[in-house]
Parts: sequence; C-alpha cells; structure tokens
Amino acid sequence: GRTGPEARAVAYGTLLQCYAGFAGLNRHPGMQPRVGFAWLDPMCGLMLPFATAAALWRRARDGGVARIDFSMIEALLWTMAEPLLAAQLGGPPRPQGNRSSHHIPHGAYRCGGPDQWVALAVTDEVQWRALCTLVPGMDVLAEWGLRQRRERHAGIDGILAGWASRRKAADAVSELRRAGIPAAALAGAEELVADGHLHARAFWESGAGGVLPGLPWRASFGRAGGPAPGLGADTDAVLRDVLGYSDAKIAALRRAGALG
Repeated sequence: GRTGPEARAVAYGTLLQCYAGFAGLNRHPGMQPRVGFAWLDPMCGLMLPFATAAALWRRARDGGVARIDFSMIEALLWTMAEPLLAAQLGGPPRPQGNRSSHHIPHGAYRCGGPDQWVALAVTDEVQWRALCTLVPGMDVLAEWGLRQRRERHAGIDGILAGWASRRKAADAVSELRRAGIPAAALAGAEELVADGHLHARAFWESGAGGVLPGLPWRASFGRAGGPAPGLGADTDAVLRDVLGYSDAKIAALRRAGALG
C-alpha cells in the first residue's frame, strides 16, 4: 500500500507469505516454515481486475476517474480470515500439515511405486463408514464419531498408510471412489499434460514444442489467446480509443519523448 510505516518496503510474493504468517501455517507440525510457490503474485493479478471493473462501472455510472491503492499483504490476509479469527478467539492456530480440523481422516498416503501417493478426505459419517468397510481392520471403528477420530488420528493414519502401500495410486483411487470417498492420486506435470479430461476441455494450447495452460473458462462469447503484446504495443490504441487523443497529439507526445 501507499500509506503506513511499511509503505516503502519491497513487496515480493514469497516474502509477504512469510510476513503474513502464511508460511508458518503452510507446513507440517515441528517442521520449518514452508514458503512454497509464490502464489500471492498471481492471486493479486486475479484480484486487481475486480477493482478495475468496479472503477469502470463507477465511471460509467457517475463519471470521473478512480485511484486504486492495492496492498499485497492485505490481499493475502483477506484470504486468511479463519486463522486470524481463531487466534483472537482461542489462541494461535497451529500448522496441521495435510490434516483438517473438520474432516477426519484427511491426508495423503504413500502408495506402492516410485513417488505415488493417494489423497483422501472423509467429509461425513456415511463416507467414514464406507471407508471402514473398505479397509481391512477398520470395520470395528465404524461407529467412531469425529471426536474419537480426532483423538486417534495417528492410529487411523497408520492403518491407511499400510493399506495404500500395497496398491498403486490409480487402483487406490478407483477403490475409494467406488465406495463414495473423495480421493485423488498425486499428478506430476507429465501426467497433467496427458490428462484426458484436460484435453477434452481443450485446456492446453499448443506452443513451440509443447503445450501451455489456456484460459480456465468457457463462455458463450468465446475466448481468444495469443502472445502478450510487446512493450508499448497498445499505447496508441489506449491514447486514441480510451483517452480520445487525436493522431496529431499522439505524434506530438511521441516526438517530445513522453511515450518512451
């Protein structure tokens, strides 16, 4: 932001993920903070268009211009309402790794084969009983409620880890989904590029020697993709079509060096 004592501080996505406490929560208990990908950078790029659209809507309704002061740290804290509220109500939240305080069990388990994992989330009692029926040795746990599962989470994880270790990830996912339990296998980049669902959606766009991610939506008005414009490629169009400058005025600004 442009105000406050830290207004002149450098704003990098990974740095602010630590500044906001996100890195401290995004880890397993007892392990060092995990910075991870700089996801705050693209998130800000996705949030800014909402402010821009609001400014354009206001201009169309009331006229005039708008000034937007956007803060990266505030954008990240806006997504962290739950831990911030928890800290004020009952003490600081603790890192949970793959676990969830609402859904138990909830985690990722190593399968047979190199770097194969299956993730699952039990979100209600019906799914819990289905899991207990599916996994040998868990049938006696079928009547456990959420409180009992929370207290014995480590033991449940141990049983599930043993079950998953004797299966390929794809087979484990198939068994879990047939039983009505949300599950997915860890996908690598090569598997995503070959994914049948993403190809059916025409998500991937062909590039030089490979594919690149396309736009993540379909709409009745279609979509268009292509390379990003070069530096200053749209300057004349903005000055002419948005600000209403004449070609002569644009040329004069260019001669004066105002446009770079």
